[in-house]
Amino acid sequence: MRPAMRGRWGHCNMRAKIRLVVALSAGSLGPLLCAARGAEASSPWLPPRGEAIVRVKLLAHETDRAFCPTEFSESSPGLCGDGDRVRYPLEGRARDRGVLCEAEVGVAERASLDARLTYYDLRFDDLLTLRRSRGLGDLTLGGRVALLRGRARAAPFAAVKIPLADESIAPGILAIGDQQIDVETGLHAGGAFGSAFAAARAGYRFRARNDATGRQPGDEAFFALDLGARAGRVLLRCGFDRLAGEETTVDSVAAAGSLAGATRRVEPGKSVTRVSPGVLVAVSASAEIEIGALIPLAGRNYPASATFVVGISRRFRLWRERGA
Repeated sequence: MRPAMRGRWGHCNMRAKIRLVVALSAGSLGPLLCAARGAEASSPWLPPRGEAIVRVKLLAHETDRAFCPTEFSESSPGLCGDGDRVRYPLEGRARDRGVLCEAEVGVAERASLDARLTYYDLRFDDLLTLRRSRGLGDLTLGGRVALLRGRARAAPFAAVKIPLADESIAPGILAIGDQQIDVETGLHAGGAFGSAFAAARAGYRFRARNDATGRQPGDEAFFALDLGARAGRVLLRCGFDRLAGEETTVDSVAAAGSLAGATRRVEPGKSVTRVSPGVLVAVSASAEIEIGALIPLAGRNYPASATFVVGISRRFRLWRERGA
């Protein structure tokens, strides 16, 4: 027999609790998606022409609480306050796993191309039901161009997210992808100072409307800062990142195909501020292993527990220049 719910939930009606479960469980992909999109500042150093960098990371996240969405702090003040860390009602718990694969190739002296793809295994269960989704997420293709190549580095970047996920997989809840195109652009910058380094990444993500579902995801702004130092084979780093998303609107006309009974629902945007400590160890001249965590400090409509990361990266020479 499950224990009775206590605390602030005991004074709220069941309909409000169910609405909150749906809203928060729909955002359970957030930590893995942020990790897959590159929550770290990333290096402003591009791979040399003809060289490739391949990274594989295992992502794990489990939580029974989230940062309260604004809509519930305003419409149902008895549920939670804006940004409060609250337990999922109905004893909800999210258990998410992912495998991130990414590669970057130096295609010219000052330019590189990259690709990123993640496999997700998402689960959310509570007293009412069990929701689970598995499969490949959306494919992201991008590129960077080096403007500065001295001690200080700067590289503008651009990328496009191409939907691959099956729209029929738990639409709106535990969705592996948004089934629409995103375009992002921004700047990588940084520099090395002896054995220490600093790197920053800032940009904006434009999110297209999905006419098939009537969903217009809110655009997102993001910023990340990385500081680190190397001692022998070990590199210690600590990052800080911030994601701020606008509201999402869902138009029932597109989904129903009729103007009768048309409605528009507004969902709160996601936001999160995190710190991300980590350690990288060089196991050879061309390979490193990584252990780290993404720890949320504050947010809205976003799970409130850490995501753990274990990965390996390897450099490969794809071709050599003539005369080299």
